[in-house]
Amino acid sequence: MKFCHRFDWTFETLKIRYITLAGDFVKNEKSQFEWTANRIHSLRLRLGWSRSDLARRLDCNIETVNAWELSQMRPNPEQVPMLEFIEKQAEYISLEVHVCPIAETQLEKSSRSQIPLDELI
Repeated sequence: MKFCHRFDWTFETLKIRYITLAGDFVKNEKSQFEWTANRIHSLRLRLGWSRSDLARRLDCNIETVNAWELSQMRPNPEQVPMLEFIEKQAEYISLEVHVCPIAETQLEKSSRSQIPLDELI
């Protein structure tokens, strides 16, 4: 059961978790779609990231991200799992951003410390 709660993590902790989860993710998931220029650009904009932000998270340079978005190159196989993971996290964060204000209100009205996510959707 998923719970809605706050996270207070440092960047380094998140980066370690991120790399570990991305490795696990690629073992369990196959990419459903090609990583097109539009898909990469849309993901980056949805997260509010600059090309530099995405490059840093994928351990590549800005020129590489720019080449992807201009359809001059495609991500290499080592970067695809990280892109997939970022996309899944973006979907999860989008849901959490939508649901957490509702959860905060319900938590203030009750004595519980967590609320099951299925009670909020």
